[in-house]
Amino acid sequence: MTNWDSTLPTIAAGAKARASDIATLVSLMTALTDEWTDWSSSFTIGATTTAPTMGSSVKTARYKMLGNLVIFNFSLTVTTGGAWNAGSGSYNFPVPTAADSAARKYVGSAFANDSGTALRVGVCRFDADVNNVRVFLNDGTNVALSSSGPGSAWATGDYVDAQILYEAA
Repeated sequence: MTNWDSTLPTIAAGAKARASDIATLVSLMTALTDEWTDWSSSFTIGATTTAPTMGSSVKTARYKMLGNLVIFNFSLTVTTGGAWNAGSGSYNFPVPTAADSAARKYVGSAFANDSGTALRVGVCRFDADVNNVRVFLNDGTNVALSSSGPGSAWATGDYVDAQILYEAA
């Protein structure tokens, strides 16, 4: 994956683009169309009290950086095999690079499937911790996704997917 950390060139109207300008634009296009960085092996879920035990549940995470813009997607699906344990407390989902503390509010959307009960949508938000987001489901309680409460019976087939866009520190 190509991360892009250059500045867009300024080309005056009627002027010819320099070779370096074209190279910069090509590097941006490469970064936009290149493979995403797989972050699944580094993606661990924390909690305010006890982190969940993943067992053989499936987790995927990937990201792309364009300058200080981070695009990050993650998914967790609870499966039958292994020793899934929901842990306790509100879940913290790590991000691949810390967020800018001045730009860390609502940064993404989430979708949770509580199998056999409900499908829920929500938002992802940074709190004081610029290294983790929390997922808040739209159930009227403004409580983060956790080991208990709406969307958290955590049975086989349950999942949470999130898409996040934020400014890196």
